[in-house]
Amino acid sequence: MRVTASSEPIAEDERRYRVLVDANVVGVTVSDHERVLEANDAWLRITGHTRAEQESGQLSWRAMTPPEWVSADDHAMEQLANEGWVEPYEKEYTRPDGTRVPVLISGVRLDSGVYPDWNVPMEYDPLLAKLISYGTTREQAMVRLKQALQEYAIGGIKTNLSLLRRILEDREFYSGRANTGFLLRLQEGSSKSREGAEETVALVAAGIFRLLAESASPSTTSRANGDSVSEWKKTARSEASR
Repeated sequence: MRVTASSEPIAEDERRYRVLVDANVVGVTVSDHERVLEANDAWLRITGHTRAEQESGQLSWRAMTPPEWVSADDHAMEQLANEGWVEPYEKEYTRPDGTRVPVLISGVRLDSGVYPDWNVPMEYDPLLAKLISYGTTREQAMVRLKQALQEYAIGGIKTNLSLLRRILEDREFYSGRANTGFLLRLQEGSSKSREGAEETVALVAAGIFRLLAESASPSTTSRANGDSVSEWKKTARSEASR
């Protein structure tokens, strides 16, 4: 993935984060809504899991959580999404041997995980990045947003960049009249446009094939008496009579 922002502040944040992780003073993880994507040795030791389990990408912190703590986790995830951080709260993890270990959890949302020339890993959070534009007017903000979207270059995975660009080109969205049914109408309009384009392509292709077929085989013309003479013969007779 290639972006245009400077990577220096992010690199410094990464260095500080790694110091905390590698010190193993406390357990630290990087997780999405289900899986543990990264974990230091301290967290693996506390929960009783191995490095191989974590690196397999199948280690689920939700599966390790007893049922009575699910609501606390849901509340924490909601606060994380809305505010970007989670106040410390208590819960338990179930270890592989069936015993439970009490833990004190806190966390922050990582919005700066994307930087220039970053390679998107096989296991990635579907929310790769946020793009926010600012302007003194709606029109100015949209112009800046369009420009920024044109500069994004993400390879190897599917993204919604094309959809975002189409949204910004839509008159209904531009005028601020979009509502909850906007995306559905946009998709239906796009589908109809594709169907119309496919029909046009089919008609053009049919015309080309017909022309090719006519040029590949001698055509005939009807005389008044009903006999047919090939164009080749007509041309030969014309040349001979000169």
